[in-house]
Amino acid sequence: MGGGFSTAPCAAMQRPPVEDGPFGYERLNMGRQREDPASFLNWMERLIRTRREWPELGWGKWRMLPAGDDAVLALAIDRQGGNVVSVHNLASRQANVQLKMPGASYDRPWHYILGPRRRGRGPQVDEGTLDNALGPHEYHWFGRRSA
Repeated sequence: MGGGFSTAPCAAMQRPPVEDGPFGYERLNMGRQREDPASFLNWMERLIRTRREWPELGWGKWRMLPAGDDAVLALAIDRQGGNVVSVHNLASRQANVQLKMPGASYDRPWHYILGPRRRGRGPQVDEGTLDNALGPHEYHWFGRRSA
């Protein structure tokens, strides 16, 4: 009972669990969320893990980058030699990103760190340039560290 969030009896809960429909605890629960790699729970865990692994996201200095499409918000975040670039399509239409990644150094490659992966991997940064189509409301984050 409680969808995996609580083992308390129903009488002790502030609100009774939803029993019927698409949000009933038999259909939507912690066990099923853990098993589904595309679940909101797994996405949130990846987001938290990424935030912990890349302190630039919380502590770095950010700036906006021109992305080639007004619907795209592109941010560069820098901290102690580490860099993160995020691109977010804020529109409900496809947007094309043509972005020169910051920094002249190509000896430190950009790694794909978060986003909706396609066939197991995200878009690649080729010779310091990201040229990619973003689906509606799609996003991708890239990072690199100092040597």
